[in-house]
Amino acid sequence: MACSFSTNLHALRGFLAIGCAALSLSVSTAAFAGQVEFVNNGSFETTTATGSTLLQSGTHALSGWTVGAGSGNGYTFLAFPGTAGTSINGSNGIRLWDKGNGGLNTIPTSSPDGGKFIVSDGAYQLTTLYQTLTGLSVGHLYQLRFYQAAGQQTGFTGNTTNQWQVSFGGSLTTVNSITLPNGQTYSGSTQVVSGGDTRLSQVMSNTSKGFTGWSYQSMTFRATAQNQLLGFLALGGPLGQPPFSLLDGISLTEQLPEPGSLALVFLGMGAAGLMRQRRLKRA
Repeated sequence: MACSFSTNLHALRGFLAIGCAALSLSVSTAAFAGQVEFVNNGSFETTTATGSTLLQSGTHALSGWTVGAGSGNGYTFLAFPGTAGTSINGSNGIRLWDKGNGGLNTIPTSSPDGGKFIVSDGAYQLTTLYQTLTGLSVGHLYQLRFYQAAGQQTGFTGNTTNQWQVSFGGSLTTVNSITLPNGQTYSGSTQVVSGGDTRLSQVMSNTSKGFTGWSYQSMTFRATAQNQLLGFLALGGPLGQPPFSLLDGISLTEQLPEPGSLALVFLGMGAAGLMRQRRLKRA
């Protein structure tokens, strides 16, 4: 009996040794695979623009991204570092409240991701910023990460709420009205990404003339096709109190199993194998 137990224990140790080696290789491979980035130009650094500017509907000034159709030219801007409080639209002078122009807070030069960032009105001439992701594995989970913040256009006052509507998958469609986070209705033709998995980022409550600061957001999506749309639409309110949402550092990578969960799988397989071997010997 002791000999049998010793033999079984030796077999289990051997199995676990092989399992640990496989686990090590799996984790190593997973770490490498996790480096694959599926978002093109998620930091908005590659652009034909030479300074802060309005990203008009239908334009491709940002490599990898398209600004969807909307009412008028849209009200989505590309801000160069340090310009949010001075001008986000070149010489036209559209800017956000900042300590330097009478606002409550100082807007940092850049987001935690650094460099340029997006500034978009969530209640006026709405436009969707989108791109097509390629090379996804159907059924696999993907983690989306980005930074968001909220500000308000100078010349306007009042507390606002802001957030991003994030769409993964689906197709482009045009709607004539959108319900804002505060329940108000925005009326205007807007191209949106719909029919897929749509989420809302954490609500940002901004004080009149204030800036919320940057916050990190993370969402998990499951791919349903190899190529899928990824869209961002700023939503805010109230109407007439420009609730601007800021966006930067967008990243999408495949979500991988935790090393600890893989180890538990191997341990479970080892224990099951040992129990089966004992039953066979008894029989």
